[in-house]
Amino acid sequence: MKFHAFPIAVVLLAFATDWVEAAPPLPEQGTISVDMKMKHYDVAGTTERQIRLNTNDVRPFPYDAKTSWNVNWKYNYAFEGSEYWLTNVTIEVTIKTTMPRLTQNANRKAAVQKKWDAYIDGLQLHEQGHSRLALDAARDMCLQLQRRSMGAASEKELEEKIKAMGEQIIGQYRRRELEYDRETQHGLKDLDPFG
Repeated sequence: MKFHAFPIAVVLLAFATDWVEAAPPLPEQGTISVDMKMKHYDVAGTTERQIRLNTNDVRPFPYDAKTSWNVNWKYNYAFEGSEYWLTNVTIEVTIKTTMPRLTQNANRKAAVQKKWDAYIDGLQLHEQGHSRLALDAARDMCLQLQRRSMGAASEKELEEKIKAMGEQIIGQYRRRELEYDRETQHGLKDLDPFG
């Protein structure tokens, strides 16, 4: 898939000239780039039971599907006054989803295929929930960096402040993701189990 950039502009309304001159600079803009990848592993069988057993044998992790994500950030800064300040931010989010794919089989009954298709639709919907959390984490990181004036006495101090904020935000969304899987029982709560 391609990267998609979503510019987020910061609008600062100031009513007093003195306030504008005294206010620390904020990053002018932030960009979020998204790289989404889908991978499949093949599953075979004619009956529900055969397909379930084969899925359990060939899946690369304990669940039928998995979405993993990572959020990174890049930024530019300028030295103004006596401190270093952010000038712009780029957040990069990578999302990788792995799903089962049922191979063709002329002997498979239409009812089995239909049940599989419904199962995959539900599984895909659950995995999209993980992707949404990754995108929310990226948006939150971008917005938080734009909203805060990040002044620092040195480049290293600025880097440490940004890293600490990033780790806090990413940690928050990782905890949300764990809760999402607990609440949905890894998608099984709302899925008609297959096999």
